[in-house]
Amino acid sequence: MNQDLIAQRCEDMEEEELVRAATVEREENTVEFHEAALRELDRRGTPLAVRLDRAKVRRNDGEDQSFPIREAIAHLKIDLAPWDALLFTSCLGDTLVLQKEPRLWVVHHYEGDAYGGSFLLESAERARGVLSLFLHLQNWIDSAGQLHHLDNWEPLIDSDSRELLQTICTDLDGEGIPYILQVPRFAPDDAKSMTLLVSPEDIDAANDLTDETEEAVEDLYLQAEELAETGNRHQELEVYDILAGTDPENAAVHYNRGSVLLELQRWEQAADSLVEAVALGLKSAEANLELNPRKGSRGPGGMMGMYALLLRKVTSAAREEETPAPRPRYPDHIDDADIFLQRLLERLPGNLKILHCLASIARLRNDAGTAEAHYRRILEIDPDDQTAYFNLGYLHSERGSGAS
Repeated sequence: MNQDLIAQRCEDMEEEELVRAATVEREENTVEFHEAALRELDRRGTPLAVRLDRAKVRRNDGEDQSFPIREAIAHLKIDLAPWDALLFTSCLGDTLVLQKEPRLWVVHHYEGDAYGGSFLLESAERARGVLSLFLHLQNWIDSAGQLHHLDNWEPLIDSDSRELLQTICTDLDGEGIPYILQVPRFAPDDAKSMTLLVSPEDIDAANDLTDETEEAVEDLYLQAEELAETGNRHQELEVYDILAGTDPENAAVHYNRGSVLLELQRWEQAADSLVEAVALGLKSAEANLELNPRKGSRGPGGMMGMYALLLRKVTSAAREEETPAPRPRYPDHIDDADIFLQRLLERLPGNLKILHCLASIARLRNDAGTAEAHYRRILEIDPDDQTAYFNLGYLHSERGSGAS
């Protein structure tokens, strides 16, 4: 191809095509074509060096921001929580997602919107080196190490609890089993929880390890039951403190922990634990799902069975005088927690967590009047509480539409 034809071809190319031809596709082109592409970029007033030195950066689900490459790479030094992610998009529109794990960095590569693969990097320093090569459109893949395709990896556990996942990750780290945590924003459509993935070669060993962890948790449930029978509330609380970290999605754990804290007259901590139990119950009700059966739990009137979430009922005059009603389509423990929280509100009248929780329970029961009363009380305490303000307005609009 003569020089005139090469020049004409370059004139007809989009700017991104010219940049790609002069960088990542350089070895596929002749020296003459490479030089012509550079001249065409200069002619358009966007020399390659200028065009290269821009990158977009985004943290998690935030907004893209444009930076020179040096400033973009500096974002890796910010304080990130485990599984936070930084997305770096090159001038060609390809993206590296750098996700911080407890022990290492995971790098996901996207060509446009198409997933290309993942890499495991042991240090932030190595991650910075790979990122610099990527943004400068140089050969970064050789420096990134072994390529993994998550489509081929096996799910070990799905959860939206960071505490539970961190416990399992620590166990996997101890055995030297590689893993990748897939968060919803980088997972297939409709994924709502985080998924811990391991390679097909390691799935059996990982399952054995989680089985051992589950056995240890079962032992804790048995220990909690035994301590409840002896009345040793302080030791029982210690066990539930551990369970709250190892089985944080079990509403019974938080409910029972709250019950123990009530007996120990630690009112604010009891409120926090009961509110968490209700929150988990509300989540299951919204999904129209039953809570997962779990080992032992305690309530206000007797130990519950080992294999079902059937909390002890409150034996109060108020409960006994209630008119029988159809069984609600939500977990039983929410009603018991509601009674406890109303009693706690008498001791902690300004506790916003309790008020919000009681309002949520009232809305679950379609008791708009009680919910409104709680939201009004919240706004008396904190006029800037946007959640209460919004929900109160929503209840008013519902009442208005119902009247019409």
